[in-house]
Amino acid sequence: MSNRALLEKYGLEPRLPDHFDHTFTGTHGECERLAYYQFVLGRIPSYFDTIALTWGKTFHAIAEVWQKEPHTPETVVMIDSVIDTNLPEESDDRYGRVAGRMRQLFHDWVIYRKGDTIDIIRPEQSAVILCNSPCPYNDIEGGCQLEYGGRLDDIVRWQGQIGPLDLKTTVMNYTDPVTQFRPSHQMEGYVWITSHLIGEHCWGSIVEQLVCNKSTIKIGRYTMPYAKDLIREWAIQERIRQGRIHEQFQNHAWDEQHWLQNFGRCWSPYPCTYRDTCLSSRDMDFRYKRLRDHTYERRWDFQKITDGPKENV
Repeated sequence: MSNRALLEKYGLEPRLPDHFDHTFTGTHGECERLAYYQFVLGRIPSYFDTIALTWGKTFHAIAEVWQKEPHTPETVVMIDSVIDTNLPEESDDRYGRVAGRMRQLFHDWVIYRKGDTIDIIRPEQSAVILCNSPCPYNDIEGGCQLEYGGRLDDIVRWQGQIGPLDLKTTVMNYTDPVTQFRPSHQMEGYVWITSHLIGEHCWGSIVEQLVCNKSTIKIGRYTMPYAKDLIREWAIQERIRQGRIHEQFQNHAWDEQHWLQNFGRCWSPYPCTYRDTCLSSRDMDFRYKRLRDHTYERRWDFQKITDGPKENV
């Protein structure tokens, strides 16, 4: 039986995302097979939402409420409701990621923001940029000839500069965000998007890192400048990558063997959630049955994500 027949047998249909962003093209750059399972077939493991992801999404949600709503007792009630809905009061999580600790982190973050203020120009929003005319990175008629999008936490003015700000939650106190995110496909893409929204080259990006574990809460803000020539090169490479993805899909949408594995990504930095499927068997019937049975369908759209059922979270 052909690969296409097997995929159709188990209700698996390859489709490209409507818009390309870092989550898709960056993943494709790390491991093509991972991008194929998660974004082309649109399959998410039932245990995908780990406590780390839930913790990060919860903080982003309450930060968005705080920044968009008036600072009233009713808003605090809304924030408490978000925390209680997503996090337990007690847990055996070794880093102590429970509702009470999230409240303390949020309290400390509000104090930090008051002590080192920033001017939020655009609150959290998604954006899709189609650049086909002169722009900050290319003054020719066709511009960057690139369509690319993303969901930015905020666009802010801080210390006289305008740039995208990204919130990063972590339990690791020793993490150096500057080393981790510079260079970074994600941050370079955010700078490219922001530059097109404001009409001039954006100097760089800002990471606001929130370390929280049982013993420590530490909040810091870090800047990462990006030269104009670097962002121009990023746009060229992103356009080439997208062209390759379209060609790959056109020729091999139904054949995962042409979406290459990065075996180093199977175990590092954490075990890949698709590893047991990807390396399970050369019997493709068994592999696709396993993929169907251990995942649910969720088509990636950073502008509007529709979640399917979650089990064993």
